[in-house]
Amino acid sequence: MARTPKATAPDLSKNQRLTVDGIDRLRCPDGKQQAFMRCAEVNGLQVRVTAAGSKSYVYQRKANGQSLRVTIGAVSAWSIADAQKEARRLAVTLDKGDDPRQIARDKQAAKAAARAEQDRAAHYTFANLMAAWARARMGPMAKPTRSSCKWRRWGLTNTGTA
Repeated sequence: MARTPKATAPDLSKNQRLTVDGIDRLRCPDGKQQAFMRCAEVNGLQVRVTAAGSKSYVYQRKANGQSLRVTIGAVSAWSIADAQKEARRLAVTLDKGDDPRQIARDKQAAKAAARAEQDRAAHYTFANLMAAWARARMGPMAKPTRSSCKWRRWGLTNTGTA
């Protein structure tokens, strides 16, 4: 069988074996916003191409009666083998009854909470606590005392700011 010329786009009505050459030839048909080339080896794995020419791997499957579509990543960033491996992982996750989108949201929320905790911990440094104590103890208009002069020597004013 002769090799398909580069100018010929792959048939999007059938499952295709994903190859770099086939993905390169993939184009979005005129009048459509996006088109999908389905993978023959891994059920649910598709390559999406948009009208602008952007290509990405997506995994699509029905879960709980609803169509679930998860973007794996850009074709330029993922190899075909890695995208197939990720699609298989997503299939296992769905078979267990978990929603991969919810898992990703939970991970993102955990990262945000950890970042907020780090910011909160960074706020409670010795210098900040002493400055707050100085503001509460002496007030902004307090008369300089011997102890407040020590604070000035350390770079703090009566208001507790550097």
